[in-house]
Amino acid sequence: MRLGLDGIIFMEIFADTSEIQEIKLLQELRLIDGITTNPTIFFKNNTNEIDFIKEILKIVDCSIHIHVIGDSVDEVVKKANDLAKISDQIVIKLPITSEYIKSCAKLSSIGIPINITLCFSQAQALIAAKAGASYVSVFVGRLDDIGVDGISILNDCCAIWQNYPEITTKLIAASVRNQNHILAAAKLGIDIVTAHPKVIHSMLHHELTDIGIKTFNNDYSKIGRRAL
Repeated sequence: MRLGLDGIIFMEIFADTSEIQEIKLLQELRLIDGITTNPTIFFKNNTNEIDFIKEILKIVDCSIHIHVIGDSVDEVVKKANDLAKISDQIVIKLPITSEYIKSCAKLSSIGIPINITLCFSQAQALIAAKAGASYVSVFVGRLDDIGVDGISILNDCCAIWQNYPEITTKLIAASVRNQNHILAAAKLGIDIVTAHPKVIHSMLHHELTDIGIKTFNNDYSKIGRRAL
């Protein structure tokens, strides 16, 4: 969560993308508070994490979550350290396996923020918090895809977090597919949602708003003035 202009704390919205132009637009609209990426996103956009980081640091001053893959704890820790040295905006994303949890514990102990990702259960989220993760990403949409209520899993995580106020790990609603996911997460008081830019942009629109704008523009033009 972050402080709004009137001092009220509210949910942060991250863009789940490596599309530079989309991020620029969202930044101009002041709609995003962070960026999440993964190897699949980089592959689809034909780029890599280093080139992306160099370019995006010129545009945003928010956190940038970069996925690290390695065959051993030492390799993961080295790669994460190298990326973290580029900027203090970098957050390292690691999937939840025993080896990556070991890496999380080592990296968090030296002050490198970690986002434990690919979490699908309350138990996984709790383990991530105990390992010192700064963030844990619960994949709501993918849970829904297999017939599990992803928002219900988030709700349980919130209940666990409330029982233990010493937990500082931020909950991220990831793999959100639509506005309903975002609003449900907001009702739970989730710290962060991360979504594709199309989903974020969709929050600006409603069919009645579109109808109203069209009507206003038509009426405005009838009085001999240029419609905005």
